[in-house]
Amino acid sequence: MGQGHKPLFEFLREHAREHPDKAAIVYYGNIITYQQLDEYSDKFAQFLRDHGLRKGDKIALFMQNCPQY
Repeated sequence: MGQGHKPLFEFLREHAREHPDKAAIVYYGNIITYQQLDEYSDKFAQFLRDHGLRKGDKIALFMQNCPQY
């Protein structure tokens, strides 16, 4: 699978492994590292699985532009 055909989370995971302590998001002076962002995305994925969603299901997020989004 070429670089352009990977799911987005794989790019995040690779970057988290290579630069775990590098800032991924800076929001009002709060820093979220790539390692933290990777962990948060895993937790959110598990939350969705725990609530019955599976690969291929579609969801919508209605939030402001913020780190939680």
